[in-house]
Amino acid sequence: MTIIDISQKIGINRNSVAKYLDVLLISGQVEMHAVGTAKLYFLSKRVPISAMLSLSSDYIIVFDSALTIQYINQKVLDFEGITREEALGIHIDNISLSLLRDEEILEKIRDVDLERQFCKDVSISHEDGEYYFKAKIIPTIFEGGTRGISVILEDNTPQKRYELSLEEQKSLYQEMVEDQTELISRWLPDGTHIYVNDAYCRYFLREKDKIIGKRFKPGVHPDDCPLLTKHLRSLTRVTPVASIEQRIIMPDGSVRWQQFTDRAFFDENDNITEYLSVGRDITNRKILERREKETLADLKYLSETSIKFVSMFHEEDIFRYIGESIRLLLPDSNVAIIKIQEQSLQGVVGACFGSEKLQHVVGETFELEESYADLAYSRTLTEILVPRIRALIKKSDKESPLPRIDKVAPPKRRFTMNILQKDGSLCNLLISIPVTSSLRKVELLETIINQASVALRRCRAEKELWIKESAIMSSIDGIMICDRNAAITYVNTSFLNMFGYSEPAEVQGRSLFSFILQGKTLEKGMDLFWQKGGWKGERTGIRKDGSHFYVHISGSAVDDQRCSPQCLLVSLVDITKRKQTEMSRAFLAPIAEWSEKAIIGITLEKEIISWNPAAVKYLGYTEEEILGSTFSVLVPPNNTEIDDIFSRMNEGQTIRSDTIILRRKDGYLGSFSVTFTPVRDYKGHIYGISIMGSDISKEIPLKEKLDHVQTLQKTMEENVPVPLLKVVGNEVTYVNPCLLHLFEKADPKSFIGKNIHDVVTFRRDLGSHGNGANAPPGSVERQMATIELNDGSEKEVAATIFRDYIGQGVWIFFENSSRSSEYDTLLKEIEEKLRKDLIKAIEVIGVELGSKNRVEEELKNEIALHRELENNILGCVFLLDQNSNLVHMNSALAETAGVMPEDAIGKPLDSALNGFITKGIFEDEAKDVLLGSEVVVHHDAVVGDDRNSWKTRLIPLIVEPGQLRGIVGISQKAPLLRNEN
Repeated sequence: MTIIDISQKIGINRNSVAKYLDVLLISGQVEMHAVGTAKLYFLSKRVPISAMLSLSSDYIIVFDSALTIQYINQKVLDFEGITREEALGIHIDNISLSLLRDEEILEKIRDVDLERQFCKDVSISHEDGEYYFKAKIIPTIFEGGTRGISVILEDNTPQKRYELSLEEQKSLYQEMVEDQTELISRWLPDGTHIYVNDAYCRYFLREKDKIIGKRFKPGVHPDDCPLLTKHLRSLTRVTPVASIEQRIIMPDGSVRWQQFTDRAFFDENDNITEYLSVGRDITNRKILERREKETLADLKYLSETSIKFVSMFHEEDIFRYIGESIRLLLPDSNVAIIKIQEQSLQGVVGACFGSEKLQHVVGETFELEESYADLAYSRTLTEILVPRIRALIKKSDKESPLPRIDKVAPPKRRFTMNILQKDGSLCNLLISIPVTSSLRKVELLETIINQASVALRRCRAEKELWIKESAIMSSIDGIMICDRNAAITYVNTSFLNMFGYSEPAEVQGRSLFSFILQGKTLEKGMDLFWQKGGWKGERTGIRKDGSHFYVHISGSAVDDQRCSPQCLLVSLVDITKRKQTEMSRAFLAPIAEWSEKAIIGITLEKEIISWNPAAVKYLGYTEEEILGSTFSVLVPPNNTEIDDIFSRMNEGQTIRSDTIILRRKDGYLGSFSVTFTPVRDYKGHIYGISIMGSDISKEIPLKEKLDHVQTLQKTMEENVPVPLLKVVGNEVTYVNPCLLHLFEKADPKSFIGKNIHDVVTFRRDLGSHGNGANAPPGSVERQMATIELNDGSEKEVAATIFRDYIGQGVWIFFENSSRSSEYDTLLKEIEEKLRKDLIKAIEVIGVELGSKNRVEEELKNEIALHRELENNILGCVFLLDQNSNLVHMNSALAETAGVMPEDAIGKPLDSALNGFITKGIFEDEAKDVLLGSEVVVHHDAVVGDDRNSWKTRLIPLIVEPGQLRGIVGISQKAPLLRNEN
């Protein structure tokens, strides 16, 4: 618009418009630009100072020269919580502002003539926390030339809080670094340490001032120095961080493993200025890694040895590999394998490995002391703790091989371990190492030896299997094996010959019943056969050519480990000749059947072929049990009279003997009047012997038995090496000599008839603790008591109070309390000194235990005494009959086996004692016992969770000379050295 246009629009003249424009120009409200002679006016783009101050982020207060507030921006109003009207025009002394509490700031504000700007950092506590400002006091000139003061407060709170937080974090970080278990250090390239934490100082046993500022260098293992140099050179700006594992030689000389992570710091020229290292001790991890590596190597080695053992089929190869393996693990050792016979304690050197000088002792024998034999049972490597091994060898004129081994490379430490135990023999390993060496890798060695033991058992089992297979193949009896469906899977040569076949393939796969004339009848009863586990009988066999013959068949089921039948083992015997003989003599059967004399027919080979009912009555065997047996089953051991009679029978004589001792089925020996008559064929040749006999045995008078038992009792009472007395009611009725010695008395009358409480002072009343009127028979109580000696002094003793089985009072055993082992020693002496008397007593008592006649009543007191003595012997006592059935057991055995006597008596040994001792353990030895020999059996017994080794003595129970009744067993724990962890 032109000036004229403006004047017309607003209704004033042109000159006034021009004048106002000049005023606006001077006041700065408009701006003018000259374009030639023309002037162009624009609205001014300047912002008024008040508007600018309102837009500022600072806190602003303006005072005039009279110190009244002329301007205050919104930031201050909001911070102080007041309005503009409440602040403007107010003198500084009449208003309280939290932003202006600093005295120095107030002093500068009051100085209106302030020449220059003043700055100061202030902190202000406000309702929502602490604020931090940078305050500026600026001299100000207002329009018109008047002076004033402007206060500008720059808010530094976020930055200050950040700085404080950073400082706090830095402090926390510093504390955290100091508390770390890691080893932290900062060091310069020349090795000067500028920082280390406490853990670093503790680890290297140095003070901080001995490290910081100094060139400290840990003792790196010489072998790891090249690795450390390579590690530090690998740090670059691209890869500034790397880790290393190294060995450090500690101040005490020990070597430990460390893992360090190092960071390098660089300048602008890529030169390293500083290192930061964080490390930790990894020695335990390295040890575990080494052990893990060794364990893996051991497992690999065991795997290889296991495979090698599987491929070995001879004991010599296994022995050699054991020796080589042990020598590989223990290069400075000598190894010997000793074979020991348990019964004779005789050893033989089976193999030697190590020094060549040892080879000459292989195969030599020697006798062992029992202490070495006990060590030989050890299932773990056990050190022989004797100065020299000759202490374990019985002395003899000939120097034994083991002491000669001593001379080869003394001195030695020796370790022993059982390799194999079977059939009364065992293999024992003997390892010798220098006294300066230690037995390393014990578990690995024991595992290898156990692997060898398994391999030896397998070799022996295969050898036994081969022997049994050879025996089956060469057996004169026909033998075949059938599956569950009665299909034939194996036959031996005798079977083929018996049935007229030439090759096994001709019969394999065929049914067993196709070879028997009555096969269908047998086949129908197969289910019953599998239930009973066997069958035997006589049938008619069918040969290949269709001919018939008589055959005796005995079949038994073969079970697996789970007692599940797997196959059928059948034995067949051709009895055609025997059948023909039986039929030819059938007409004599009625005479033999009704005869009151035992009539027995035997061949010249002494095989029994006929047996009448009277023989069954007198000798106990049924005809089915005895036919086919030899006459020797009826002859007691060492009876040469019958052998003489048989030798004279070849001359054709008829011989009569008024008294011949024969053994019945139950083991009793009886006296018989016997006539031996030769049997001739039609040509007059003797082909057998007829024996007719009458039982002339007489019972032993009961009076003699009773006298015998009473004599045994008296002998035992007088010779028991333990102070002993008997009390009926409260009256002493018996004392033995040992008790007189304990009381220092000479005459039994000092005790007999007296009240027990006048003789002995017990801690507790006998009537109220286990042995009173209501106590059960057999109950035992142990307590302390005081006795008065001959000189009037008192002595403290331990008393064992035992109530007898028939209620006739109590027996009291005494021992000195000051010698705790005396009682055990005396009880052991009882076993040794009275064993024969005790066994004789048990023999007589055992004969009469089952009897219901008057002898049982007369023997009650004697039986009770023997039971008391038996139960106080250190050991387990039991009595078996000839069929291995339990007849009697003492309380120690009942407690050890965990059974009640009434539940076990009468049962077979296999099931009576919870596995304490089984029939299979000593059935071979039992044969010797039944023949009159005393033997010792070593065995392990597992009862509940406990496993112990035992030594059981088996003693023949002979009632009369030559008359065996059963077996007495006395078991004690065997003294073995075991390596218990």
